[in-house]
Amino acid sequence: MNAREYLRLLGRTLPKVIRTEAENEHYLELLAQLDARSEDLTPAEQELADLLSLLVEDFEEGCYQTPLALCPGNALL
Repeated sequence: MNAREYLRLLGRTLPKVIRTEAENEHYLELLAQLDARSEDLTPAEQELADLLSLLVEDFEEGCYQTPLALCPGNALL
């Protein structure tokens, strides 16, 4: 994997722990863009897709297995 390319991708996307539904939707959109060209992804892009997938999975497992009001970022609903 090209470390420079991966750092550039990280700098553009700024992946972090997902705390709100809006952040989750943003990462899902990025994943859809990457998935649309999945056959042509560079190793760095694939690594980013893997990272975003883990972040989304973690948020959705915690959020959708509990009442929506208990999800991070939605406590005031």
